[in-house]
Amino acid sequence: MSTFLIFDLGTTLFKACLFDAAGGTVASASVAAPVERPREGWSQIDPAAFRAAIAHLAGRLRAAEPAAMDRVRRVSYATQTNSFLLLDGRGEPVSPILLWNDVRADDGGALRDLAGEADFAGRTGLASLDRQFAVAKLDWLRRADPPLWASARRLCLIGDYLAWWLTGAHVTEAAAAGLTGLVDIHRLAWRDGPVRRLGLERLALPAIGRAGEPVAPLAPDVAGRLGLPPGAHLHLGCLDQLAGAVGAGAVHPGDVCQTTGTVLSTVCLADRFDPALAARGVVQGPAIRPGLYYRMAFTLSANLLDAYRREHAGDRTTADLTDAAAAVADDNLPELDAPASEAAGRPVFRGVRPHHAHGHFVRAILYGAAASLRDQVDRVCPDGRPREIRCAGGGARNLQWLAIAADTLGIPMIQVDCDQPTSRGAAWLACPPQTAWPPPRTAALLRPR
Repeated sequence: MSTFLIFDLGTTLFKACLFDAAGGTVASASVAAPVERPREGWSQIDPAAFRAAIAHLAGRLRAAEPAAMDRVRRVSYATQTNSFLLLDGRGEPVSPILLWNDVRADDGGALRDLAGEADFAGRTGLASLDRQFAVAKLDWLRRADPPLWASARRLCLIGDYLAWWLTGAHVTEAAAAGLTGLVDIHRLAWRDGPVRRLGLERLALPAIGRAGEPVAPLAPDVAGRLGLPPGAHLHLGCLDQLAGAVGAGAVHPGDVCQTTGTVLSTVCLADRFDPALAARGVVQGPAIRPGLYYRMAFTLSANLLDAYRREHAGDRTTADLTDAAAAVADDNLPELDAPASEAAGRPVFRGVRPHHAHGHFVRAILYGAAASLRDQVDRVCPDGRPREIRCAGGGARNLQWLAIAADTLGIPMIQVDCDQPTSRGAAWLACPPQTAWPPPRTAALLRPR
């Protein structure tokens, strides 16, 4: 029975997962992303360290499940986006992988010009651009390092570079590429105007395809290094937030998935593009098949509970704190100041009283997160709230959080029984068309009171 190998290129962790033909997890491994921060605000990965991390993960899976690794027939990946590198004419890196959270660039004129184009939101699904987008750092590289820029001949997002290394194919996934602001998300084509304005017309840009499409067999030398059998075939990966929603079972129009972790995000699948949503801060992009779009809203500073624990209750576990929150009533809680908390990256409260203890503060954090989730759901679902929401990410293991979310939104919350939904989503997309994996089982159903 064949197996599927998936790499998850996260911001803080890289993961590898093996799945069997029925969608069950055979083995998984993770390693810290080999991020370097040579200067304040810089965040990058050496391409050699990137390749070594991937080989390390594959080696751990082979050590754990050698027979399953021998049966790998399809390889794919889930990926962050707006992280990129440049290659020379021989296909060798001439820059590090500059990560999306690198802020060496400024929010200057190039970004304002691009975002100010007529119908920018209608063509890209984005409301604006800032210095975390690849276009900002590409413009910075062009101005700051002319010799490097002159040597560059090819652009790869981080997932594209994995595909390039594995197969020699220069390809990118539509949802990941769409978030650069350089792609027409309806035609799945690079936008000539922005490409010329940034001086990218001299670079080879990857061909754009949809998640799960076959790419090419793995190069024999790379397959050997990873301990994979001859003939293993790469399938195009998927934007990680979209892959996570798919892995949690959101695959049809109207399906909604929320992920609670470092980022609180809500993804809704829709059978139409809504140009009005950009003004509401909703990102839209191409989803898993033609005519299907994803809608996404997110909050970057979502993990306020962990920030509170580190700052105020380092001797307590998260479970201890949520148990304490369960023991206090909803009345007389402090109020979480959401905008101030977002700006500070830690919880900021109003109305604090002397008797307030850990349980009060944690319960206020959970209610604040639920209010943010309600706002996200209302923005991505302008025609009405969904019948249910599928929940993934580390926070989804917290049943008290899901219960508060259900009460706040008036919608049942489904805790899915899947420890690696992002990798599972990428694996499902790489399945043969005739394969019908069952959706992940429901571990818990939290109904509103």
